[in-house]
Amino acid sequence: MNILYVTNFYSYRDSSAAVRNNALVKGLLELGHNVDVQTVRFPEDKTSPDLSFGNIFYTDVFNWSTRQSIGAKVASNKLLSFLRDIYVSLRKYGEFPDKFHGWIKKINLNQISLSEYDLMISSSDGKTSHFVAERIKRQMPGIKWIQIWGDPWYDDLNYSGISKLRIKVAEKKILQKADEIIYISEPTTELLQKRYPVLSTKIHFVPRSYMYEYSYEVCDNEEMHIIYTGTIRSFYGRNISSLTDVIATYNETSKKKIYLDIYGSVDDDIIKSLSTDYVVFHEGVDVKQLGDIYRGANALLYVSNKAGSTQIPGKLYDYLGTSSLVLCLMNDVNDRIAEYIKTLGEKCIMIQNDVEHITESLPELVARMSKDYQPIKGFSPIEIAKKIITI
Repeated sequence: MNILYVTNFYSYRDSSAAVRNNALVKGLLELGHNVDVQTVRFPEDKTSPDLSFGNIFYTDVFNWSTRQSIGAKVASNKLLSFLRDIYVSLRKYGEFPDKFHGWIKKINLNQISLSEYDLMISSSDGKTSHFVAERIKRQMPGIKWIQIWGDPWYDDLNYSGISKLRIKVAEKKILQKADEIIYISEPTTELLQKRYPVLSTKIHFVPRSYMYEYSYEVCDNEEMHIIYTGTIRSFYGRNISSLTDVIATYNETSKKKIYLDIYGSVDDDIIKSLSTDYVVFHEGVDVKQLGDIYRGANALLYVSNKAGSTQIPGKLYDYLGTSSLVLCLMNDVNDRIAEYIKTLGEKCIMIQNDVEHITESLPELVARMSKDYQPIKGFSPIEIAKKIITI
């Protein structure tokens, strides 16, 4: 098939959505399909050469040099920063569905021959991707349109007040226009099926895939390393302080020390609170560098979002392509997300995210961190692409 893939996060290097989109396109290409990608151009220093699967067509939505220079001046001036915060709050009402809204009108459809496509897939975040696809759908009313939602729009923690009410109306309208709708979290899928019962038969759960498969022997050295790849923001409620407290206590008496290595952006207040010899902060890395990092992991760390969230952070699926144990710190080991993780088998060890339960589980964790756990091939790009194509 000839497939048109529409998403505004594709080449951006610090984006879980960009990794997910590239992994799916990689799987579609492995199945023998032709894939053209319509996306937004980012500054070269913000992109990754590893995120470039398919035939990519860019649209220039912003003058990035102007935005970056203004941002730098504002950040250095407290008064301007205060005014900026007010401006950003007001601007959110005009930037709909998100800051990439200008792409809807700017997209150059003369770059491609619309009549040649058999299927169109739009993928968020950001939500503008679906509105660009809606414009294309008006020109190709007969084409099958699959929407993939990384996060449910109305439940997005970044919105509140009037924006929330506006989204409630817009979400249903845009969902109604799709032929099929996919969410990458099973609890989220169930939530949306209940919210929109009329649309429930075309709302499906298909998890994201990992990008690459890494098979290796897990290291059994003089020290053990738990590795976390990705951002840690207080906003998302991903708390690792209980784990670091337990590690510090364990290392006081154990000859074989445990280290927590974090690769990615971390809030300054979190860095200060985790100041210890056994927590090591590293810069984020490109996708292809992850393999070397994973090979040094006795366990890979997954931390659930705030209590009540139905979303599963994408790094869990990246970890499923490795040979390391996945340590899952859960807000609730009995919620729907925990039920789903249990289906992944012994590759994952789930622990309630508090000092007491982590301490109780530490002997089992230490024993399992020296074992190999093979990648779960059902989450490979080609297997997930098969599921989406057959919906």
